[in-house]
Amino acid sequence: MKRKRLSLKAKTMYMFLSMILLAVAVAGLMVFALNGVLKDLALGNMVTAAQALSRGTAAQFFERYGDVQAFAQHGAMQTKDESAIVKALNKYIELYVIYDIIALYNTDGELVAVNNTSSEGSNIPYLDKLKALNQKTSKWFVGSLRENYTDDKPHGLVGSYVEDFHLDPISSAAYGQPRYGTSFSHGVKNADGKVIAVLTARANFHWVEREFQSYYANLKAIDLEGVEMTMINSSGQVILEYDPSFNNSTQVQHRDDTLLRLNLVEDGFSAAVEARQGRTGSVISMNKKKQVQQFVGFTNMKDQTGFLGSLGWSVLVRAEENVVLGKGQRAVRPYYFIAAILIVLALLGAFWVSTVMSRQMVSVTERLQTGADEASQTAEKLQECSKELAVCSNEQAAAVQETVAAMEEMNSMIGQASTFIGESLSSTKRVSDKTEEGTQIMSQMVEAMASIQEANSQLQNMANIISEISAKTNVINDIVFKTQLLSFNASIEAARAGQHGRGFAVVAEEVGNLAQMSGAAAKEIKVLLDDSQKQVMHIVEITRTRSQDGQEVSKRAQKTFDDIAFEIRAVTQQIENVNIAAQEQESGVQQTTTSMKRLDDSTTRSARMGEQVSAAATTLSEQSRRMNQIMRATLILVQGSSAEIRRERNDGMFDDIINSGSQKSKGNKRNFTNSLVAKLKDAKNSGTSTAELDDDNMLNVVDKIKAKGSASNSEKVSTSDVDASADDESFKKTV
Repeated sequence: MKRKRLSLKAKTMYMFLSMILLAVAVAGLMVFALNGVLKDLALGNMVTAAQALSRGTAAQFFERYGDVQAFAQHGAMQTKDESAIVKALNKYIELYVIYDIIALYNTDGELVAVNNTSSEGSNIPYLDKLKALNQKTSKWFVGSLRENYTDDKPHGLVGSYVEDFHLDPISSAAYGQPRYGTSFSHGVKNADGKVIAVLTARANFHWVEREFQSYYANLKAIDLEGVEMTMINSSGQVILEYDPSFNNSTQVQHRDDTLLRLNLVEDGFSAAVEARQGRTGSVISMNKKKQVQQFVGFTNMKDQTGFLGSLGWSVLVRAEENVVLGKGQRAVRPYYFIAAILIVLALLGAFWVSTVMSRQMVSVTERLQTGADEASQTAEKLQECSKELAVCSNEQAAAVQETVAAMEEMNSMIGQASTFIGESLSSTKRVSDKTEEGTQIMSQMVEAMASIQEANSQLQNMANIISEISAKTNVINDIVFKTQLLSFNASIEAARAGQHGRGFAVVAEEVGNLAQMSGAAAKEIKVLLDDSQKQVMHIVEITRTRSQDGQEVSKRAQKTFDDIAFEIRAVTQQIENVNIAAQEQESGVQQTTTSMKRLDDSTTRSARMGEQVSAAATTLSEQSRRMNQIMRATLILVQGSSAEIRRERNDGMFDDIINSGSQKSKGNKRNFTNSLVAKLKDAKNSGTSTAELDDDNMLNVVDKIKAKGSASNSEKVSTSDVDASADDESFKKTV
């Protein structure tokens, strides 16, 4: 089942629509990125708000820290005039508004004086209860009396004792209702610098609340309503919660279930945990009470100038996403309307462009159809030329058979030559082996002759030794004979001398002994002579044996070299046989070369003409087929799968499209084709080989046919089958 193909109009519209959608997607990503930037800016604004509140609160705290010290310097405080002190305290209450009670206590912790009017100008109802409360053991009293103040010199705070936000027992007792706030106390000194009393100013939390209210009014002026502001102490307990949009009132609500009871750190509120650890930053977290996501900015006040860092207060500013991003989100809305308008305009533009392109492509397709018909007729003529070329191929086949027979004879001669050469190689190997053996035998003979020469030298040395020994033996024999004769004569003379000849007899005896020793030496010499004689005989035997070995080796060497001479003669005869075979082979190769040259000439001419004619026929046939494919593919491209390919055309359909120039080109191509066919047929009827035709004329004809065929279709279109369409890769490359 063939897949459905879209028309050019549909493809163009899809393309434009895709481009617009891509642009919309890119813009959407940019809007998404912008939304992220807006969120970052919103979080930064929350941090800025928290820091601004902390700075304002620190400034107020610095003033409250110094107020009580200024109050203590009033001259009435050092007197015992209670009315004067009360009058001064009432004036401070009226002036500053933020204080509920300002009281003076003596060193025993007893009340000396207290304001009797409130900041609203009304009388305080339960002042009598204050007189019953002794403050001697209170931490603020003891610290102020001993001047152990809560100082923070790096932040410029020295000389006052501060109590953190708490439920004030003094103010609550005086007014008869719970009062939350902070207290600031200072020791009153006399002229000698001695603390004579303690002044305490019990401030409500209006001094902080007014900062929150003022900042909220600023936010409201820039359309940032719905911001929630919270302050917590060092433990995470809420000491101020200001949420006008939730409470529908700009007044601060003092809820007993919230103040010092709601602990955001214990509830796991991440911003409170971070702020308690002394950090400044922003997060997006869930508000458990409202069950909404909020942008939260937080900061710890410990590093604020003018604030007591040991208190560890932190400020949290929270707001919902629609509050902080409201303006940005409203600014993005027009983008969606613009995107919709662009899509509609793009579709209208695509429809108009595709309609114009379709009309132009239909006109081009009609012209391509005409060119395909002309090329098809030319291809049919060239097919007849290709048939005539088959005759040339048969003649060339006969010549090839003759060449094969000559090559077989040459192969046989080469085989005989190979046999002779093999035999020559075997004989040569045998000669080499014999020569090596003769060399070894001659070496042995030289060694044997050297041994004989050495033995003769030893024999001569022994003869000399024996001669010397014989001479010495003769001397010894003479000495022995003479000694014995002398001994005998001496003995005779000693006997004649009688008693006087005894001494000489001793001499004669010693001489006899010498004669015996000489005889023994003569015997040893005789033994040496016998040994020497044996050695000489042995050497003579060795010499005789080695001489015989030398003669035998010489005979073997002579016989070996005779064998070598015989083998060399055999090799010579075999080489002569190889020479004769090589001459016969040379003659056969010459005959083969001559035949191959004639065959090569005929084959070259035939192949040249055949290739050109075949190429021309193939080109024209391919052009015709491809032009038909282009026409059909173009219709499918323009009209899609619904287009009907009509093979029959009405008469006069293309009269207004095909001009006279194309008709002239068609006639010229037919004339050139007919000329080529006529030449080939004449050659066949006369018995002349196509290879013997005038090459120049034939090549000119073929070149003209190819040139005219190419003129009808100057571009090659890479399509592969009749069903080619605009979706095929080959068609896309051509277009």
